[in-house]
Amino acid sequence: MMFPGENAARQRENRRLFAEDVKTRCQMVYTSVHMLHDSNETAIARRMPDVIQTTLDCYSGSCANCRRHVTVCRGGRRNWWNTSPHLKAGKRDRR
Repeated sequence: MMFPGENAARQRENRRLFAEDVKTRCQMVYTSVHMLHDSNETAIARRMPDVIQTTLDCYSGSCANCRRHVTVCRGGRRNWWNTSPHLKAGKRDRR
């Protein structure tokens, strides 16, 4: 089961929360990378493949490269799963 929940309504809510989280995180990453590289599109374009892969890895539970590539996850105890307001709302269903 990809989205946990005690019933179909809760599973739908968890899907909605996850979609909101991805949207919020993408906006934060976009803003952070633009600030980091002073909106230099060439530098941003070179960096994005690593940022995207690291973000996918982070959602899968591996924060090994987050501090290096994704500026919105700190890894460790302050990882995205524990700090995202959207994911914390559904945390009670994750076991």
